[in-house]
Amino acid sequence: MNTYKSRKKYVVAVLDTETTMMNKTPKLIGHFGAVIGDLTNDCNSDWFEMDYYVKEIVENPKFWLGRESDKRRDLRDSEGRSCGENHLWLDSRYTNLLAECFEYPFKVKSWEWIINEFNRNLRNLGVDAVTAYNLQFDLGVKGTKGAIRKTSDQLSDLAYYLPRGVDYFCLMDWCVSKLVTRNWFAYLKRLSPDELNQFQTEKGNNSYSAECMLRYQSQEPFYTEQHTALRDARMEMQLCKHMYAKYGGSLTHFINDVHQFSWTVMRDEKTSKQKMIDRVAKPRKTKKKEIENTSKQATFDF
Repeated sequence: MNTYKSRKKYVVAVLDTETTMMNKTPKLIGHFGAVIGDLTNDCNSDWFEMDYYVKEIVENPKFWLGRESDKRRDLRDSEGRSCGENHLWLDSRYTNLLAECFEYPFKVKSWEWIINEFNRNLRNLGVDAVTAYNLQFDLGVKGTKGAIRKTSDQLSDLAYYLPRGVDYFCLMDWCVSKLVTRNWFAYLKRLSPDELNQFQTEKGNNSYSAECMLRYQSQEPFYTEQHTALRDARMEMQLCKHMYAKYGGSLTHFINDVHQFSWTVMRDEKTSKQKMIDRVAKPRKTKKKEIENTSKQATFDF
């Protein structure tokens, strides 16, 4: 039964985070973006948006510092001696983030305020499900701590849980399973070498990034995400609406059931049917820790 596609209204929150990377405190959120909207509504002007910078992370450069060993490079001084772990580097995105904060100081908020506001909006706007392109990274499920959970652990005394009754699904999981079909690979074969390069990783493998999904959906091989939290969330909401319009009947297979997959799925050019068969044949195992976390959800509802 098409329980999700047949609904008159289905509200989702698409979130995106820009985080610290490649240091001793990775995946702490500096920029938080979310777009909340009804997938059944064609009007994009009805979206509700969140766009905030995390005060504790952007005001402290230590979160954006790393050692050269973190980048796995052999940096040497003018005399050819290895600098090893003594060489510090500053994430180049940090200066851009600071510039944005000075331009929009009213968007700089404490993490406690941001995450409480997010949960309030989930409840008040009647959100049915939260999603992200790679939900494991942005939120974290199955006992995995994504950026939101890691930031909460670092900056607060409470673990983060979605409000009671709000589901989740991974947009990347859904896209790779349903959007990447024979038509996808046939489309790639018609591209010029320069265009095809936009759908491949640096190693020459077929990519399944959000950019590639949007390039295919829009038939614009050179589309590039802005890599700011709100703008990426907007584009991923567009992608989510496209998926719902075309594959909404399959959403039930992805609700509260996030599967990880290997790049070999793209290499082997599996059909959507085969990927769904594999999904049923190899159901993910629910960990004891995940069951315990679910039972605590009502206790830690911000």
